[in-house]
Amino acid sequence: MATAAELRQQLAANRAAFREALSTLGGKWEQAAPDDEWTPRRIAEHAIGADVLFATRMFEAMQAKPSDWERQPLETLEAALARLDAAAAIADRAYRYIEDHDLTKAGNPSGDYPKTVEGILQNAVDHFAEHAATLKSR
Repeated sequence: MATAAELRQQLAANRAAFREALSTLGGKWEQAAPDDEWTPRRIAEHAIGADVLFATRMFEAMQAKPSDWERQPLETLEAALARLDAAAAIADRAYRYIEDHDLTKAGNPSGDYPKTVEGILQNAVDHFAEHAATLKSR
């Protein structure tokens, strides 16, 4: 089992990889891959919104007040990068004080992850990795 600090480090690394993948898109912001209907823009809107969704679930698990966030269309790559920073600030505030003993507390991740705080963090880690890989493959 990873520690809370290790999970936060993995999340930061995967978020940075996602940022890097976004930054190298060039003029492909609205171009879907041949067998895919998801454009990089749509992937960015989804992944950035999910970062805040996972943070909100963490706030709830830790019985803290979630931050206000409104999903917005990301018209440009520059707008996406700015929103990624804003989402990261919220998410980092949600995860900052998680300690190892908190990892087993009840939580609500997506999919088949354990229904714990650790599951939420791992879900967030894996989600950025998945979408960074998708963007890099374009």
